[in-house]
Amino acid sequence: MASDLTNFLPEDRLRSIRRAYLFRLGAVLAGCLAILVVLHGVLLLPSYLFLADKATAERSRIDDLSASLASSGGADVASRLAGVRGEAGTLLSYASSTAASDLLAAVLAAPHTGITLSALSYASAPAKLVITGSAATREALRAYDASLAALPYVSGADLPLSAYAQDTDIPFVITLTGALTP
Repeated sequence: MASDLTNFLPEDRLRSIRRAYLFRLGAVLAGCLAILVVLHGVLLLPSYLFLADKATAERSRIDDLSASLASSGGADVASRLAGVRGEAGTLLSYASSTAASDLLAAVLAAPHTGITLSALSYASAPAKLVITGSAATREALRAYDASLAALPYVSGADLPLSAYAQDTDIPFVITLTGALTP
């Protein structure tokens, strides 16, 4: 029955009522939006004041540090810079040196029949490779020492004479020196 209601107002009057309603609704929404913006602005004011105070304090701290740096002559900075340059030089020397894995692969490629390797130790600052192991016989140890000394990037293969004291199962330590860049 609700759909059977009769509206006696003319069409022009209905449009003006709808227009007035929408205008009032828009005015209320604009007023609420304005109140919301003002309220947020008021609530942001303490945060703004806090951050402005903090920025001022940091600026004064920077000014104090600049003044103390100027009065000290920057000696501390110069010493720290020299330390950093030294460390950078060390890192550059490591970058230009050969990789230990390449050197170990080249040394392991040398014939070592009758030789059992137990440890390999590499130091790059003075290029040095220490090989520890045991040999089945003196001849196998002598042949291994000669093959290591014959490598083109090895200037010396130091094997103590005391290693030849035993006939079999000879423990040894060979120190390779030189460029060690295969």
